[in-house]
Amino acid sequence: FYDGTDLGLGWDSTDADLLRVLRQIYSDETEAHPDQPLFVFTLTLHQHGPHMTPLEELPAPFDKPLFSGRFKPPDLDRWLNLNLGNYLQRASLSSRMLDELESMLWSSGRETVLMHFGDHQPSFDGAMHAIPKTVPKAAGPNASRVTYFMLKTSFPMARMRHYDALDIVYLGSTLLDAAGVPKDAFYQANT
Repeated sequence: FYDGTDLGLGWDSTDADLLRVLRQIYSDETEAHPDQPLFVFTLTLHQHGPHMTPLEELPAPFDKPLFSGRFKPPDLDRWLNLNLGNYLQRASLSSRMLDELESMLWSSGRETVLMHFGDHQPSFDGAMHAIPKTVPKAAGPNASRVTYFMLKTSFPMARMRHYDALDIVYLGSTLLDAAGVPKDAFYQANT
């Protein structure tokens, strides 16, 4: 077990900071245990709020309102554009980090399963509920609870069942299926 605070990570750490630490952990663990599987679970916190950096301090294209005039009243429009600009700028950094992580893992030659998921949508102090959303009907009536997951393997993955919507509780068993790891009673029940 590695504690992020012991490795210099904190609430304000970027995803690039996390990747730096993950590279070191991966190197240390695969060198110490080259023939054993390695499971790493980590949290990315950089996308969490507050999302209050003034837009003019963000890099383009996030340095100006991206959805100007889309929300009413004007105060809500300003608030959501500030929060969305911050959030999307951080999401772009996360995407870059995930690309680098995938490249590192795939180039290792080890069979790898990579899952990334969001456990909730950003809140923007509750203003997220004012943004219209289009989600699969299978998600039910609460569009504000829908998030995403991504699952990739460095090897041909067995065909998996497709769901229009999947409760987050089933991600563990989905991950085990992709990795070809037998499931205990708990994960069998949550399949």
